[in-house]
Amino acid sequence: MATPLRTRAVAAASLAGALAAVALASAPAATAATRTTGNPVCFTGGDGVCTPIGNGKSVHLVGTATGFAGVYFNGKSTQGKAPADVDYSFDYIGQQNGGAPRFSIPIDENGDGVVGDGEGYAFLDANGCGLVGSGTVSTESATCTVFHEAAVYPNWDAFAAAAAAEGWTVAKKDVPFIISDVPSDVVVSDIAFVVD
Repeated sequence: MATPLRTRAVAAASLAGALAAVALASAPAATAATRTTGNPVCFTGGDGVCTPIGNGKSVHLVGTATGFAGVYFNGKSTQGKAPADVDYSFDYIGQQNGGAPRFSIPIDENGDGVVGDGEGYAFLDANGCGLVGSGTVSTESATCTVFHEAAVYPNWDAFAAAAAAEGWTVAKKDVPFIISDVPSDVVVSDIAFVVD
């Protein structure tokens, strides 16, 4: 029987393969805190819907029982960095469900730059942050639970400490993204990928 974490990992791995085919523009090297900016790029599958709003800095994500919708940035500011050296956040409002909306952050556990067999994603979601209907999902929150493979960490700092002990990094060749892949209807805004 598939567990929710295993189902998430399989969905993330499938999506990561699709996103790996997308060419990413390089961001300048960080010398101080660097925030990835620009317009997020939508992706969908099945009957999921992703619609840019206003100036494109916000998106409307509709996940369904048979479809997903998400966003990522064209940029590599956080990729290849230690989890302790990066922060991710987004604001949302709307109908959340299960693990959506959530960050899916690729974690390279063997130094090859990608999430491959036996590796996984770190997930932070609205429910795991104790939010209902609106709020900020952030690695800077002490109350946002992080799920990685079969392990559960109380927050990003605890996950980052475990990652440092293991030598893990954010994968260089895979893309962090936000996704709604269960029935949900949310507007996501103020998306930040920050290198400390």
